[in-house]
Amino acid sequence: MDNIMKNISIKITKLKIQYDLGKVSNSLVKELTSYCLSKLNSKAKLNPHGKILEKEYFTYQQGNKFSRPLLKELMMSSKIYSEKWDEFIKAINSRQITIDVDSHEINSLLYTSLMAFSACYDLWMPGSRKTPGTYFEILLGT
Repeated sequence: MDNIMKNISIKITKLKIQYDLGKVSNSLVKELTSYCLSKLNSKAKLNPHGKILEKEYFTYQQGNKFSRPLLKELMMSSKIYSEKWDEFIKAINSRQITIDVDSHEINSLLYTSLMAFSACYDLWMPGSRKTPGTYFEILLGT
């Protein structure tokens, strides 16, 4: 396992421990997603994948490995993700069980977090299909 996946593994393990303890760890989600986006943008090539029903998709590529297709309109850049994640967390009103953020923005935040993580697994640990699913559960549960 190379350093990228070793670091991702450490981060997801920390997040899973917090999740299993019933603790909310929004900062770890942000840290993990930012790391994944950073590595994808610095180590992988971005390729257009095509349009399906007028929606544009792209993939990341490293060598002969490709990520799953990602929906362009929902993926955020690392900088925008970081800013919007902080705004999203501040907008959560747990007493009233509301979030004062546009639903499209929430979709983009969750999609970016999940798909950046999953794309890293596609490129650097393609045999592991279970971990992205586990992360999905943790992300929604956090």
